Amino acid sequence: MNRGRSEVRNGGSISTSLNGEHVMLAETGNAQVSVEEGASPKIFTDNAPWWVQGNNPSESQSLTKASTTIYTHTLTGAPFTGETMVVKQGDGTLVLPGEEQASPRCGRAHCSMTASLPTAPCGSTALPH
Repeated sequence: MNRGRSEVRNGGSISTSLNGEHVMLAETGNAQVSVEEGASPKIFTDNAPWWVQGNNPSESQSLTKASTTIYTHTLTGAPFTGETMVVKQGDGTLVLPGEEQASPRCGRAHCSMTASLPTAPCGSTALPH
């Protein structure tokens, strides 16, 4: 249940009607969402996952290599405006719109992350996984 949050799905849009709200993207695969000009949610939370498949029981005589799939969530369109806080969760990749957004950290990074999460390098459009 997402009380107090609005969830946007793959193929959806973050519009100005969500300004001031907590918006989240939590697709369990690759996703692309468009951002409308002037969109300014209070918080945008992205949970881009990765998936590890395979196992190696202790009684196995041979090592079975696990496969890993890293998913990407891509925002297209306009950059967020105002003071939107971007929170990146999960081990997948978040790609932000290609236009630069102001940040107090260096004046041109796309966003700053909360807590101990990584920060996008100045001028970068993708956040590390």
